[in-house]
Amino acid sequence: MKLVYTYALGAYTERCGGSSPLCGTKLLYYFMIIFIIFLFNLIKTPPVFAQTATPSAIPSATPTPDLVKQYTSDYLYNYDLYQQALSNYQEKSQIYTKYGSITTEKDKLDATKIALISRNNTLKTYLTALRTSLNLYKLNDPVTNQTIQIELNKWESWLEEQNQIVSVYNNQADFTNWAKIFSSKWVEIQTIIYKSLVQQQINTQKQSMVLVLDLANEIKTSTSGQQDSQTWFNNFPVTQDLINTNLQSAYQRTQTKQYSNRFTNFYSNSQNDLNRSKNYIYQLVNDLKSISIKFSPTQNDTQ
Repeated sequence: MKLVYTYALGAYTERCGGSSPLCGTKLLYYFMIIFIIFLFNLIKTPPVFAQTATPSAIPSATPTPDLVKQYTSDYLYNYDLYQQALSNYQEKSQIYTKYGSITTEKDKLDATKIALISRNNTLKTYLTALRTSLNLYKLNDPVTNQTIQIELNKWESWLEEQNQIVSVYNNQADFTNWAKIFSSKWVEIQTIIYKSLVQQQINTQKQSMVLVLDLANEIKTSTSGQQDSQTWFNNFPVTQDLINTNLQSAYQRTQTKQYSNRFTNFYSNSQNDLNRSKNYIYQLVNDLKSISIKFSPTQNDTQ
């Protein structure tokens, strides 16, 4: 379930002038690894009892001119809180293992509850940032983007509901059973995350093609009658078809059948398609640049 850093919650890194504001999938990758270790430890722990702990307060995002950056900031904040909560859980768990008293048992279960709620908040804010990022260039494929956003929002709501459920647990058996329930949903959550990351890149490349087409039409008009440029423009649809074919392939891979207990990662194959289409776009841009320079008035005056 490795996540790749090439893209995260942002547009082309080249187009934006830097890496995604999410510092992206690397953080989520580490988050996933930490969660799996935590989940394994939780499930293998024998049932004990505890009292209710108070969840950490999590600030909600407020409307800003750049919601993606705001929600990304919320995610990073919650990610830090989760790491603190996880560290505290591990410490309390070790103390309980050593002493086994009623007090250490209570402390461990309180720490378990806070860690679970913090983990859910971290994942929820990541999904929110991801959903918001799909608004960028959404109009290039509104139906697909809206469908994915609805699915993301469903899981955001589910995580919020789960926090309400976890907040009233008072024994290890409840936590263990809930961890198994979450584990059964994890494949679906991973699927929509990777599907969203792929669609976000498709949106950006489609928007790039809109700009390329506008530029190509402008250059075609200004170089009308030039044989060299006309030959290139005649071949333009071939490259355009190659781009569209790879974008369609990248999306189709997101429809890979998943199994309830095992995530089949399609992301790397989709990424290969997207890299090919991106290279074709770069090729078009470089060709247009060459044509523009070759037939520019300044260039012609020097010949």
